[in-house]
Parts: sequence; C-alpha cells; structure tokens
Amino acid sequence: MRVGIATKKKPSQVFAMIATATIAETTTKMLGITKLTKPIAGSKKIMISNYDKKYIDNILSGDGDWFTARLLRLISRADHNNLELLRKGFPEEVEVVETYRNCE
Repeated sequence: MRVGIATKKKPSQVFAMIATATIAETTTKMLGITKLTKPIAGSKKIMISNYDKKYIDNILSGDGDWFTARLLRLISRADHNNLELLRKGFPEEVEVVETYRNCE
C-alpha cells in the first residue's frame, strides 16, 4: 500500500514547486537572511536598481549590506550549476554580473 499526499498536480508541477521552494530556502541560507524578500521565478518581477547597476564594481568588492548587494556577491562566487539555479530566480541580476565580468 502506498502512503502519500493525494494531489491533482502533475509530477512535473510538484517538482517545480519543490525546486522553487528549495531555491528560496538555499538562497536565504547562503545570504544569511531569515526571509526572502524578492520574488522567485514565476512571480511578479522586481527589477535591479540603477544604483546597483552603476556601482556593481563597489558592490562586488564588498560595499553594501542590502539584499541585492549580497545576492550580486553570491552570484559572482557561484559555480556553474548554482549559477544556473540562481538564474531561474534572479535572471536580471545574473545577467548584470555576467556583463560586468565580460567588460572587465
């Protein structure tokens, strides 16, 4: 006899929900924050600020203690697999870091 939670969702939908929750949990742990204040993939998008784009070199050097500053530093240190996971939730931020790296 199988024991489990009855659901009408397809396995792929359940996997996507678990993956999204895992990304959120992992991101909050890696950033050292208690609550994720930025939406995850599939929800309303909040764009990166012009300040963060303009001063990304300072931010990646350690300036700033706000969420996006920590996130940008995390993205800059991520290996390929984790970078792809972060790209799902924060595509614009990953693009900004990659553009900065290519222009150095």
